[in-house]
Amino acid sequence: MGEGGTVSITTELLAGIEGNFDQLKPEVDTISEKNRKFRQAFGLVEVSRGIIPASSFEARWPGWEVSMLLSDPEVKARIEEIGGRPDLQVLAQQKLTAQTLDTALEVITARLKEADCGIHHARDVAELAIKLDNSRGSPKAQPAPRRRSFNLIARIATVVSPEYPDGLGVQVASIEGALALFRAMRCVEIDEFRAVWAQLQESLFVGALTLEGW
Repeated sequence: MGEGGTVSITTELLAGIEGNFDQLKPEVDTISEKNRKFRQAFGLVEVSRGIIPASSFEARWPGWEVSMLLSDPEVKARIEEIGGRPDLQVLAQQKLTAQTLDTALEVITARLKEADCGIHHARDVAELAIKLDNSRGSPKAQPAPRRRSFNLIARIATVVSPEYPDGLGVQVASIEGALALFRAMRCVEIDEFRAVWAQLQESLFVGALTLEGW
């Protein structure tokens, strides 16, 4: 094959997605609304399980009343769906366990400070405190970072987010693939959609993008 043919193949391999972002606006508006509801439902599940405080949710979604969100059938359905995630259940249980241990250690400390605490009782209390503290040593599940990212290799974007902590592969060789990536990245703001699109336009062979917030 001549040099010209090699250049043509290389250029095609490194090329970005074809199309005009403005043509996607109707789909983008629909995807944005559904992604917002999903992320809000995810946050409400985290609040209800004690994984994040209500103030954190309010800071993420200013101007949105919880009662209003809970009256939305789609949000309620998402809450039921997300609430069954094993990773969130584990995080919630560990959060509760940690709070219980903290309370127990506070009580133990208060008892040790009492004037009538004898040496034997103090020893028993100290042994219990050590056991409680040792129980903290078991591996803990960690919440996924509050961001969404993807790495792009050979037209496959691997998305990592709180929704997909282990990663999700999305084929992005077409407009349909770009829309699927918008959904997987849970884009809500127009700037997020444009950032994802710009990366796909730059190249479908290799690339990466991180969007802060969840």
